[in-house]
Amino acid sequence: EVAAATEAVESASGSEPLPPPPDGMWASRWGVGRLVRFIRLSLFRRGESAGFGECAVVRRMPPVDEVRACRICMETSGIDLLVECCACRGSLRFICTDCLMQAWSSKENEKDAMKCGLCLQSFTGRAADLLTKGLREEVKQKELQQPAPDPREQKERQRHDCAIATKLWQQGNLSEAAQRFRKLVSRLDGEDAMRLSVQHNLALVLHQQGNLTEANCHIDDAHHGFSRLFGPSHQLTLKARHNQAMIANSSGDAVKARALYGEVLEVRKRCLGAEHIDTLKTSCNLGLLLLNANEHAAAEDVLRSTLTGLERVVGRNNPLTLTALMNLALTLTARSAAEGRPPPIESEEMAKEACEGRQRLLNEDHPDMMESRRDLGTVLKACGKLEEAEKAYKQALAGLERILGFDNSTTKSVLAKLTALLRERGEEDKAEQLLEEHSQGQQVRNVPEPPKAEPERGIIALVILSLFVLPAHRRCGLGRAAVEHWKQLGKELRADSVEVRVPKEAAAAFAFFIACGFEDVSTLDNDGQVVVDGSEGGTGTKPAVGRLLKLTL
Repeated sequence: EVAAATEAVESASGSEPLPPPPDGMWASRWGVGRLVRFIRLSLFRRGESAGFGECAVVRRMPPVDEVRACRICMETSGIDLLVECCACRGSLRFICTDCLMQAWSSKENEKDAMKCGLCLQSFTGRAADLLTKGLREEVKQKELQQPAPDPREQKERQRHDCAIATKLWQQGNLSEAAQRFRKLVSRLDGEDAMRLSVQHNLALVLHQQGNLTEANCHIDDAHHGFSRLFGPSHQLTLKARHNQAMIANSSGDAVKARALYGEVLEVRKRCLGAEHIDTLKTSCNLGLLLLNANEHAAAEDVLRSTLTGLERVVGRNNPLTLTALMNLALTLTARSAAEGRPPPIESEEMAKEACEGRQRLLNEDHPDMMESRRDLGTVLKACGKLEEAEKAYKQALAGLERILGFDNSTTKSVLAKLTALLRERGEEDKAEQLLEEHSQGQQVRNVPEPPKAEPERGIIALVILSLFVLPAHRRCGLGRAAVEHWKQLGKELRADSVEVRVPKEAAAAFAFFIACGFEDVSTLDNDGQVVVDGSEGGTGTKPAVGRLLKLTL
């Protein structure tokens, strides 16, 4: 009976979430937070309706009274504070712009200066923009001070130029990055590590611009050169090999790409370990290749394992973690379609989290930002949200037309997705008009503004609002089945915890949730009364409707 009840509960999870209840109706149950979803659950036993349950998915920002101080100078006011610009967490995720630039100027190696000295990951977002700007200004100043440098100074400038071009590429400024890399290639002679690195990075820029033939030539030269200089297992050789696979996959040679990824993954696991960032990067790309080969189950296994490792190593806000998250969302969507069932809720939530995370990290004109919106549109379309999907596709197409041009292969692929969606909605005239305007170099019209991303992801909690089982069906496992369903739903929604507030007079309900693994985390005041405190997203304390029980996922 428990198994049957669980199956019946799970079958109800695919239903569309209900509109949220009126403002304030349940607010006392979840404390402070923004409602993301409101979901009602129907319980059945032996074909009969046996009860119901309701829950809210809530996003809570860190408490407003949280002390936000720069991790270096410890100042809290009068500073320009950067948040989550690397993989550091907790109070270490804050650094002010003055301390960032001072730390950068004190480092001799420009590569180390572009990385956080604590987590050793590259700075992202506005921090990366500031460091790149500082490095460019330093190069210009040196050129003015010493127009004819000696060989040692010239080598140093070339390293700086390479670092600047690499950062420009990472920020999505492809044209200027390609121009700087080409200029460096023409100035460097011989087969030294510097010239090979420049060729390697130029290949990545060309790949993103859609110039796959030239990209393949440069990446092949870089790989052969690194292999001769350092051997087949050196990290630079493996980086080039990894990117050879990526370019081969983009060129349509999936067989070659799969063989190369397998080769690199094996060596990286042996030399670097299974959870090194480079190993996880290869694993992420392999998962995408398996997805494109319609090997959905294998792709899901690889990407789930990769995502777990990335969250542990670099956190949830790292660009690579967000890439793996989006790839997994696409995989879950494609697998559901292949198996003839609706996509799970987690696919939509993952896609939205990945897109919002990239919006926080990247500028609006970054190609990766446009590709995230394209992928979000694909997931939303699979979930039946065609209007939202159209908005995402239009935002992606407008950006790619502006950044990469009308004839770029990525731009054309988004155009094809948008026109297919319009035809699916019966808007054949709009689809034909869009194709005609695109062929004439006119940007897509009526593009909605993308929603603003929250400054931080915050904490996601699934809050149980109600659970009722008819007397005739009690003590048959339905309550536990509902709780297990909510736990699984919380994991799909990437929630941090499942919570419930139990009134003090409901002793049986309190005992039930404790038996299901919940812990009493209530806060008491000096008089022994339960209050809501900052841990639930508020400030100060106020009376609560009952004891707070929490199950960490």
